[in-house]
Amino acid sequence: ADDIDEPMDDQDDINAFNEGGGSDAAETSTDDKDDGNVDASVTSENNGDGDGDEHSIITCTTSAGPLKMHFHKSWSPNGYERATSLFERGYYDHSHFFRVVPHFLVQFGIGYTQERELKHFADSSIKDDPKRADLMPFREGYVSFAGSGPNSRTSQLFIAYDRAQNLGTSPWETPFGEVVDGTQETVRKLYSGYG
Repeated sequence: ADDIDEPMDDQDDINAFNEGGGSDAAETSTDDKDDGNVDASVTSENNGDGDGDEHSIITCTTSAGPLKMHFHKSWSPNGYERATSLFERGYYDHSHFFRVVPHFLVQFGIGYTQERELKHFADSSIKDDPKRADLMPFREGYVSFAGSGPNSRTSQLFIAYDRAQNLGTSPWETPFGEVVDGTQETVRKLYSGYG
């Protein structure tokens, strides 16, 4: 078994995340812990209300319970396109919530695909999206990409919960969706010893 460093307290981990430590986190051992394994299905649609906004509903089955997310292209077009593509292509299937910071966020996005083209796509970075003032500060249930600097978003996502107002200060923290079912019930059940 790998040695696991002692976890930082919540505030240290929040500060590290806000300083760009979110995307470089190493995966920790998952032996005999509930790691929130993810399998997902995607339904995309245009909402038909004339605003032209494309939406996707992502339904995940996790070992801690169900999780349903609603993604909005108008919130973060680059983030939306990347996330829906990764979900549609099965990149997140069987991935794990590898970082859980109680009262702040849960993070996932380390894929296990052996498909070379999909790995390359997931590892390539995308441009940051403009911030929308109406979506700030972050609210519980927002879904966003983790990053380590400007234009650094790749495949790692986080779900904000509880004290989420500290998120959204970095250029790469632009929400593209929200959890519409399962935030309190599922996210809070995930094992918090990771990260």
